[in-house]
Amino acid sequence: VLEEDRSVNRMHESLQLFKEICNSDWFRNVALILFLNKSDLFQEKITRVNLDVCFPDYKGSLDFEEATEFITRKFVHLDKSGRKKIYPHVTIATNTENIQFVFEVVKDVIIQTAIVGYNQPTM
Repeated sequence: VLEEDRSVNRMHESLQLFKEICNSDWFRNVALILFLNKSDLFQEKITRVNLDVCFPDYKGSLDFEEATEFITRKFVHLDKSGRKKIYPHVTIATNTENIQFVFEVVKDVIIQTAIVGYNQPTM
């Protein structure tokens, strides 16, 4: 069980965990699907609290789209190789239509990755 450290910002903790997973030897040759969940809560909070509270390098406004793009870039840029395929999806887990759409996209990514991997020559 992973215990949450209340002294660490959850976003920073998520970024650190993603960085470790993204750059792990175990996942060197795989695509990653990044779920940015609870977008409904974030959308409500970003109207009251500027993201620069968490990220001093954020120079944007209290705009949901702008802040979401900034956070997405933060995650994607953690790939040290710069070549990994990362598929970010902004989600609301309680919205069944949203989750169904995301799962369809994920399924397509998995199938496409498998097809490309199948066509790679083996050594």
